[in-house]
Amino acid sequence: MWETGTLRIWTHRGGESVGWLMRIENRARRMHEMMNRLDVDPVTLTQVRQGEAYTEARNLCFFCGTSDKCQRWLGERQPIPARPQFCPNLSLFDACTKTRAANHARGNGVVRHSQA
Repeated sequence: MWETGTLRIWTHRGGESVGWLMRIENRARRMHEMMNRLDVDPVTLTQVRQGEAYTEARNLCFFCGTSDKCQRWLGERQPIPARPQFCPNLSLFDACTKTRAANHARGNGVVRHSQA
């Protein structure tokens, strides 16, 4: 058994559970790094479609086939030369930027996204 924060993980079958949980943790970390890099407002994101959009985005990230591209893009130094077009969550993240959230709060725009 080993601990990470308050999460306790028991290994079995040669550590298979640990490997799987570490992959999930790494993907979750990358998703939040991507959100930070793209200036996504997490509160706005969690409010789109009563939280369903966030859940769908998280699932897309967990099972994404472009995690290698994501990791390379996040590893590049600022400023980033190009948008991460490979990211299946890009349009949702763009709809939830802090700038758009601020405009929405001032009545200058509507934060919408019909699909994640």
